[in-house]
Amino acid sequence: MSLSYLPFFIAKFVVGMFSGHLLQWYCPEQGPRNSQMLWLIIALMTMITPIGLFLLRRKIQGQEEGREHS
Repeated sequence: MSLSYLPFFIAKFVVGMFSGHLLQWYCPEQGPRNSQMLWLIIALMTMITPIGLFLLRRKIQGQEEGREHS
């Protein structure tokens, strides 16, 4: 059961480091801000998992005994 939380832990670790840099680059305290680009990057990173699961679904799914693979 603890292994099921491993992807969540890794994602939180990476996002924690990356989020501060995104804020510095696109929403600095002084100067012009580009929050649209910030949210675009977040949206694209969020779409990696569903697209990856869809593209790799045959590799991820195990074939059950007695069931034909379609």
